[in-house]
Amino acid sequence: MERLALVIVYLTRSTGPAIIKYVKVSIGKRYLQQWSDLPEFDSIYQSHISSTTLPAGEILKPLVYKGEAVEKILKIDKRLEIELCYCSIYDDCWVVSRSLQARPVEQCEVNSKQAFLQ
Repeated sequence: MERLALVIVYLTRSTGPAIIKYVKVSIGKRYLQQWSDLPEFDSIYQSHISSTTLPAGEILKPLVYKGEAVEKILKIDKRLEIELCYCSIYDDCWVVSRSLQARPVEQCEVNSKQAFLQ
């Protein structure tokens, strides 16, 4: 029987599209570049989310998991930190984490060693 787990959702609050500039995913002090960096996530696939333009009011689901390893995935999910930086078409930028509390930033910059590439 397949079960659904781990749906991470970010909402745009602006009136225009959100241009996603980068995503960071970490567990402890280790930054992931793709989900398969974690053995428990080796069978997870997704489309690329960095550099995506999300229309106003739309929902982004960067990861949806269906499968038998749901309990392992949920245990790791509690330890994952996710940060996403996006800008408006007017170059107003915000950083949001899983708390969904967006904070304004001057621009979206990320160290290439910390960028989630998937």
